[in-house]
Amino acid sequence: SALKAIYREVLLCRGEVSLVHLQGPIELIRQRLEERVHRYMPSSLLKSQFVTLEAPDTALKIDIRPAPEVIVGEIREKLGI
Repeated sequence: SALKAIYREVLLCRGEVSLVHLQGPIELIRQRLEERVHRYMPSSLLKSQFVTLEAPDTALKIDIRPAPEVIVGEIREKLGI
């Protein structure tokens, strides 16, 4: 992830990169983390991730509440891929 603007700057200077900012309520994200069989990150760290996040101004903003295939379709449509 690129929670901080400085991390995104590094990514953006490497060529053709599109930023997509997935947005949703913290409780929904916590619920999804807790339902995962394989944990990438424990839900106990979620609040610190939100505190650290410097939300990007120029990224494509996508709501995470729909089903994953709907989210992917919206991203693809808006990026023209």
